[in-house]
Parts: sequence; structure tokens; C-alpha cells
Amino acid sequence: MSTTISFEIDETLASEAEQIYNALGMNTQMALSLFIRRTVMDGKLPLAAVTPPPANHASTDRPAPTPESDPHFESKPTGKRITEEMVGAVWQAFLKMRQFGYSANSLASEVSNSTGMNPGSAFIYLTILDNLVKGKPNTRNMKMADLETYMSKIQNEFNASDYQNALLSLERSVPYWSKSQFGNFGKHVLLYLSQHK
Repeated sequence: MSTTISFEIDETLASEAEQIYNALGMNTQMALSLFIRRTVMDGKLPLAAVTPPPANHASTDRPAPTPESDPHFESKPTGKRITEEMVGAVWQAFLKMRQFGYSANSLASEVSNSTGMNPGSAFIYLTILDNLVKGKPNTRNMKMADLETYMSKIQNEFNASDYQNALLSLERSVPYWSKSQFGNFGKHVLLYLSQHK
């Protein structure tokens, strides 16, 4: 059972927040849901940020969060290779997220603790998976081999509509993934789509 929460907020503030959430691979609804879940899980307001704000939103009055002060801080890439074990652990965590509604943030910490995967990378992978089965575009990416593994799992373990949503999500993500910062990732996804549609 779910409920709808409605409130008014400054339009500019809402738009700026949405841009930040999109950069994190989520939307405002996902971010607010995450905030509420963390409040319930922690029994307090989760005021620490998941990632430091973009430079143009940073305040000089407060220090940026660090791993020591925020257990959900998305650290910079460590260069640590994402292994098959990590990919499998993310999939198992995603199954929990899908079945029980656990937050991607808490599950990312669980994956990190069990496999050594960077919690930020685990969070991104979980968010991408969630967007795939919902047919939503992604603004983050992963290794193409990992994406193909997950697409195969969605096709074989979920129903046909979830797989069709995942293909739609890939189509919707290609314009973003075709940007220069993603290299040839967009082209690889287009090739995958041409072979699987």
C-alpha cells in the first residue's frame, strides 16, 4: 500500500534540486523516498549528502562531507576493478530492493561491506538497474559487459514487460550516453539494441 504526499515548493529550488538528482541517476520522487526511508531506518533526519554538491552549489560555510563523517558518501573512483563477484552481489541486492523496497543507499553499503565494491559504484549500479526495469533513462553508466549481464538476467529472471522496459530505458539513455564523457558507450548500447530488438 502506498500514499501520495503533496506539498508546495519554490519552482526554482525544485528545478535546481531535480538537476542534482538527475546527475545522481534519480529523480525528485526517488530522492524524497530515499530521504523518508533513511529517516525511518535511522530514527533521525538524514542530513548528510549522498555525494558532495556540484561546485556551483557548494557553500563556503560548510565543509564537504567525507567518508569519515558520512557513511553514505560517494567517494571518488578508486581505480578498483569491479569484479564478477561484485556484479553478482549487486544483482542479489537489487532483488531485495525490488522485493522488499529497501533503499539503494543501504543496499550499496551492504554490497560494499561484503565485496569491497566502492559504495558509490554499487549505488550507481543499483540505480541503473531500477531505472532499467522501470523504463526510465539513465544518466550514469557501467561497464558494457556488466550491462549485458544484467540485461540477460532481466530477460531470463523477470517477466517480458520488465525486459521491454529495460530495452526502452536503453533507448532513452542513448542520447545522454552519446555525450563525449562516455566515450563509445552510447555506440555500444546502440549495437546491443540492434542485436536484441
